[in-house]
Formats: sequence, structure tokens, C-alpha cells
Amino acid sequence: MKLRQRMLGTLVLLAIPMIAGANWTRYLFEWRELERGLLSFAEIEMIERNGLERCEANPSDFPLPPRDQPEHLRRRRERRPPPPAAAPQGSTPRLRLATYRSDFQSDNNRTPSFPADLRADLEKGGETSSVLMGKDDSVFALGWRTPWHDGPAAIILVTTPHTPELFRIPVLAAVSALAAALLATVWFAMGPLIGRTRKLAHAVQRNEEQGSFKDIPEEGSDELTDLAHAFNSSGASLRKAMDTATQKEAALRSFVENTAHDVGTPLTVLQGYLARMAKETNGDKTVLQAMEEAQYIGAMLANLSTVARLEDMDTQLRQDRVDLKALCLRVMARHQTVAAEKEITLEHGLPHGEAFVLGEMTLLEQALSNLLHNAVRHGETGGHATLHLQLGPSSEFSLRVLDDGPGIDADTLMHLTERRWRSEEARRRHPNGRGLGLSIAEDVAERHGFELRLAKSEAGGLEVTITGELAPS
Repeated sequence: MKLRQRMLGTLVLLAIPMIAGANWTRYLFEWRELERGLLSFAEIEMIERNGLERCEANPSDFPLPPRDQPEHLRRRRERRPPPPAAAPQGSTPRLRLATYRSDFQSDNNRTPSFPADLRADLEKGGETSSVLMGKDDSVFALGWRTPWHDGPAAIILVTTPHTPELFRIPVLAAVSALAAALLATVWFAMGPLIGRTRKLAHAVQRNEEQGSFKDIPEEGSDELTDLAHAFNSSGASLRKAMDTATQKEAALRSFVENTAHDVGTPLTVLQGYLARMAKETNGDKTVLQAMEEAQYIGAMLANLSTVARLEDMDTQLRQDRVDLKALCLRVMARHQTVAAEKEITLEHGLPHGEAFVLGEMTLLEQALSNLLHNAVRHGETGGHATLHLQLGPSSEFSLRVLDDGPGIDADTLMHLTERRWRSEEARRRHPNGRGLGLSIAEDVAERHGFELRLAKSEAGGLEVTITGELAPS
């Protein structure tokens, strides 16, 4: 629920008891006024007009005949429309007065019985009591215990026709108008507050959508201004933290790239020495293991450098014409020595025609090298690894890398391209791995508009397929 609607709903809920309370207060006020008016009439009739002497002189012929209401009561009643059960418009309601002894019995046989409710109240010691009686509470009755407390007029009963109306149109109209004015005032007074709240929300949302922390306008000098200031202070702290993190990340990427480059050259020389030693020692097992680890270290450094580049590439990739056939031959040659020492046969199949794609040759070569490196590293001794390039009928190509390694289940295939995720089998066979190869290959393929798919090969191992569009001639 909106803030303005919530406030209006709250005011409406407050207006209902306010209207009811105003009407109930008015009703009690009129009740008290009617009591005082009837009591004043009884005092005047019994004291000033010698009603007491006449009653004591001839109690059997008392009470007085009906009389008109006093002027102040008649004016009060004429200010509102007559009720349906009241006398016709223009006539004056009649008052009746009856006298009773202290035991609530009258000497006049025509006098009605004293109302039980009034008698109970007066017997408790009260001086006056009033009640509505008759059909539909159409008669207002006042009982008065007189100061003389004895004789035929010890108790006075005054009655008058009356139709109680709790809810009156004038009172309802006045209170409703007040409530409506209050609602309208709140509605318009909250307009600027709601507007500023929306501007604040839109500014925060815009910063979120744009990924920025621009300052929010601070208008006014109230709690909303404090909130905007808090947002700006928080944004400034976040900007500072992000700038620091960006600088550290850039420095780390630069360090990784420089380190990979600096270590790559001596590592290549080391691999050459190890290959020469393997020939001189007729394939000594220790030397072969050293060659494999040196090649793994080189691949890991190249992957770290590639990851640093990929995470720092906010612009378009270079669009060089890359010869896929030459790329495949270079990657095959790079892994030939280690594959031969592990007795893994490397096979390839290349088409006769040209096969060029647009992209960065370094990234594409690293991606393909990762695929073939995994096939050799995880392959069984005496197994096979195949690199197969096939051209489609139109301008498509399909590059597949297959091996006959230990095999991969369907659940493992779903996670192979997640960075730093490695299967339990891979952890057991090669505990020092980092799980970057396939993730990098997929990232490079997607950045070039290619698609990388994983499946179980027909030979039981892993089959990785990269498909895409060839470059125009």
C-alpha cells in the first residue's frame, strides 16, 4: 500500500470514531438539557404556581392538565425537523405532570403507575432520574424526589413525547465536513513529501541500473534529506572501495601476465633440455614425468595469463584472419612429445580447403591447446587423442577433440566448464589441477561467437566440439 493511501486509510479509521463520538456527545448533551428543562418546569409548577398547595388541598383531582412546553425547550426542538412519530409540524409537544407519595403511590386514580426503572433509581437515594419508555421509546420521563419528602407530592413524574435520534443530519454534515477537510489537507500536504520520496527512489534505482554511485540531490532539511545524505555517504564509500579494488585487480592482472611471460621463456628452454635428456636416457621414467610436469606448468601459466586478459577485456576482440588448419598443426606439435612419452597416439583430420575464422589467434590457440592438453593429460597409457576439423556445406566449421580416457558421467558433464570445478576422478588422478582449461575454452568460444559442447565420445572418453562461422573469403 502506498504511503499516501496508508495515511488516508488511517485518517478514515480515526474519522469514524470521531463522528460517532461527536454524535454520542451531542446525544448526551441533549439528554441532560431535556432533564434540566423538565425539572425546571416541575419546580415552577409546584412552587411558583402553587401546585404544591393545590395538590395538598385536593390530591385526588391532581395532576395538572397537559401544558405546553416551556419556551426554551420548544425553541430547542424547533431547530431540528420533527420526528415521524412526533406531533404535526407547527404544534407544540405537551407536558404531563403527576404526583406520588413517598411510597410511589398516587392519590389520583387516573395517574399511571410510577415507572419501575425510575423508582429503582430514586430508591437508591438519587434526587432525579430519567428514562425513555413507551412504545419505541417515544416518551421521555423524569422522576424527581422533592425537597419536602412527604405528602401527596413527595415524588413528581414529568413526561413528554420524545423520539430519540442518535444521528442527526446537521451534526453528521458538520463532522463529515471537518473529516473531509482534514483528509484533503493531509492529501495535499503529503504531495511534496511523496514527490521527494519518489525522486529519491528513482535516483537510487537509476544508480543501480547504470551500475554507478552518482550523488542523489539533497533537497530540504528534514529526515528525507538525511536519508539522501546517508545514501550519498554510502555511495562515496562504495566508490572509494571499488576504485581501490579495481586498482588492485589491475595490478594483479598485470603481475600475472608479466610473471607468465617472464617464466614462459626459461620454461620453454627447460622443456627442450628435458626432451634431450629423455633421448639420451632412452626414455627414463623420471625424466618423462619431469617433461609432463613442465608442460603442465607452462599450460597453467598460459591459462592464468589468458584469464587475466579475458577479465580485463571490455572492448571488442581483435578480428584477425586465423588459419584453423595451421592452428591445429601447431597445437598438435606442441603436445606431441609428452603424448609420445605417455604412449598416447595423437591423430588429426584436416580438410583440403581453406579454413579461416575471425578472432584473436592467441586466445583461440590457448583454448584449443587446453582441450588437447586435457585429452593427453587425462588419457590412458596406450590410448588415443584425436583433433578433427570439418567444414560444413555452407560457411560453418566443426572442430572436435576426442579421447578414450576414463569416461565422464552425465552429472559431471554439467559442471566441467565451471571455473575451478574439478571432478572427483580428476582430483584423484591429478590433485594439483586448477580446473581452468575447459572454462577458458568456453569463454573464448563465446567471445568469438562460437558454441562449445561437451559429450561422451564414442571411444568412452570426452568429446569437445566447437562450432561456428568461417570468415568470408
